Amino acid sequence: MKATLPSLAGYLDALPDGIDSHPDARAKATLYRSVIDSDTIAAADILPGPLQRLVETPPPVTAWIPEVHSHAMIKVVRDLRFDSDEDFIRFTYERQRTLFDGRLYRIMLALASPSMLLRTAALRWRTFHRGSTFTVEEASGTETRVRVDYAAGLWDRLLADALAAGLQAALDLSGALDATLHISDLEPTMLRIHGTWRTPR
Repeated sequence: MKATLPSLAGYLDALPDGIDSHPDARAKATLYRSVIDSDTIAAADILPGPLQRLVETPPPVTAWIPEVHSHAMIKVVRDLRFDSDEDFIRFTYERQRTLFDGRLYRIMLALASPSMLLRTAALRWRTFHRGSTFTVEEASGTETRVRVDYAAGLWDRLLADALAAGLQAALDLSGALDATLHISDLEPTMLRIHGTWRTPR
């Protein structure tokens, strides 16, 4: 698996119990189902058993699954479809921007200021994640610092960057100008994202 799926293998090796780590940390199935594609389905037979089942018999999008499994599926997509982490992060940004530019979110983002949007994100986190927390530590009209706390190893650099890319997509569509988000802290059980932007004059 290390040769074919190196990002997945590295992620699982860093966890205390591999694919079975942190069963109390949960994610909605919609998060992984939004990124699987025909390449993922074709590779099902080389995946660990729990991931094979997610591909072959996907649970409903509203079901709760282990977050490790959800993150592992994201790693599978990275390994199968992209030549670099940078390419994958660009894909994540574009996919999230397309999602947020749809009818369901477009009006909400157009009416929300960037700082209000981030406060809403903290509330919505619990809709998609259990066993981790999203906290807005600092917020102003043009700057924010958010913190995510989680079980050891649940997020790594690639997953943190993907989270930041999703937040940037939402900020860009909310009217923020020249928004930049970066990982300012990354520890085994915590990450911080720092963001700045301009507002229209």
